[in-house]
Amino acid sequence: MDHPLTNSKAARTKSQRAISWLIPVVLFAISFVVRDVRLGSFAWPDEVTWTARSVAFYASLAEGDLRGTHQADHPGVVPMWGYGGLLSLRALADGDLPKLYTMTTERELEDIPALLATEALWTILITSLAVVGVYLLLKRILDSRVSLVATLLVALDPLFLVQSRVVH
Repeated sequence: MDHPLTNSKAARTKSQRAISWLIPVVLFAISFVVRDVRLGSFAWPDEVTWTARSVAFYASLAEGDLRGTHQADHPGVVPMWGYGGLLSLRALADGDLPKLYTMTTERELEDIPALLATEALWTILITSLAVVGVYLLLKRILDSRVSLVATLLVALDPLFLVQSRVVH
């Protein structure tokens, strides 16, 4: 027969394990949802440039033109993979992939708010994962409650919130 204290301790350990998995999931959800509101409702000056670069990057990949993937002399490959990938998936789902790959300059872009909203999901995804990473790292050196509060402050900081919705 099991001892009542042993069962209670096992139940607490199981509960603590569930909470240790639930907190990062909830932090990710909070971080993602607050950034996802009204995407594409405003644009920063370089967002359209990044959109055209990302489309041109994927259009060049689709054509097998590796030289054409070089869009600028700075390391913007990770954003272009993410932005262009999401734009390509959206266009593929809509049946407009060939049309998307013709919009390789800023002048050729159509429906910029919808394109920006799609692209910004990449930035939001990466940022939300980073917020979870902050929590997991802080939890190693601080009390879990302090780590949670600190991470929520980071996730909901107004400047960080705005910066992490931008296609850049």
